[in-house]
Amino acid sequence: MKLYYTTSAGQDQVQTDPAKSLGGYRSATLLPNGKLHSIFGEISRYTISKDLEEYIGVILKNDNGADVTDIMIWFDVPDDSYSSYELAAVSLAADTDGVLAMERVGDRNSQPLVGVFVDATAEANKQNVGDIADTGMIGLWFKRTLETTQIQTDQDDLIYKETTADKVYIQRELNTSDEIGINIEWTQ
Repeated sequence: MKLYYTTSAGQDQVQTDPAKSLGGYRSATLLPNGKLHSIFGEISRYTISKDLEEYIGVILKNDNGADVTDIMIWFDVPDDSYSSYELAAVSLAADTDGVLAMERVGDRNSQPLVGVFVDATAEANKQNVGDIADTGMIGLWFKRTLETTQIQTDQDDLIYKETTADKVYIQRELNTSDEIGINIEWTQ
């Protein structure tokens, strides 16, 4: 099973910018493991001020050499995360040349029309996205929502004293990014 970015340029075209993985065709570029900003970018003051949901379209391809069933997907998210994550699995449709593609959105903040988003934060919320025949593919939308209440609380408590008797304030270290894991399990 492999996750690929998407591109509007056509099947198997290179897509190295996650911000442009907005649906469309399967690119030739795999989502890299362990690389920062390979899905969503940094949580900056600008991002927080805009408080917009973000979406990325990827394609999951079955390259196991056999059909797979009961594909379960979930995100591992740190306890101190400033984001929650949802996913929507969608079928691919053939274009006029018979090449499979998923819906394409205009930008990172545009919600796709097709697909029902479900909470997939933590293994307890793992989601069954269906079955994939050998060499088959499905589209996946990942959605990030900022936890603005938690961010504001942490910003309000940016400087604090450990005890009331302390004369020195301590500055709290705030998150600037989430390191999340995407887990996929299936039956073959």
